Amino acid sequence: MNFEPFLPFMLRVILGLLFFFQAYDILFRIGMKTTYNTVFQGTRPKSIPDGFTKISVALSTYIHLIGGLMLILGLYREIAMLVLGFNLIMTALGFGYLNGLWDMRHSDCLTQCESSNKNTVLAAISPTAL
Repeated sequence: MNFEPFLPFMLRVILGLLFFFQAYDILFRIGMKTTYNTVFQGTRPKSIPDGFTKISVALSTYIHLIGGLMLILGLYREIAMLVLGFNLIMTALGFGYLNGLWDMRHSDCLTQCESSNKNTVLAAISPTAL
């Protein structure tokens, strides 16, 4: 059986689900205010205006929600991919400006987490690690 025709469909739907649920979490589980406050903590040292940060967080979240849904449904695929791709580039540039993308200070979660979180992470990795 030839699965080659299904590969673009599967990749599009998986990518759409990732974008959609990332935005869904921000909007309905975490909350825009909490997300904004988290981003604001990183932008404060660089003196980036609050309004710009709020607009960026909101715009990015709604682009992910609508673009992800469009990819899942297959509506305006090319436009959705273009807008989502541009949004990812701008996000990478923004985070690169705030903190160099090569900065690996936060790459080791186990050394950054509190001891209670360490057990949760270890249990998720290997139930026998505890």
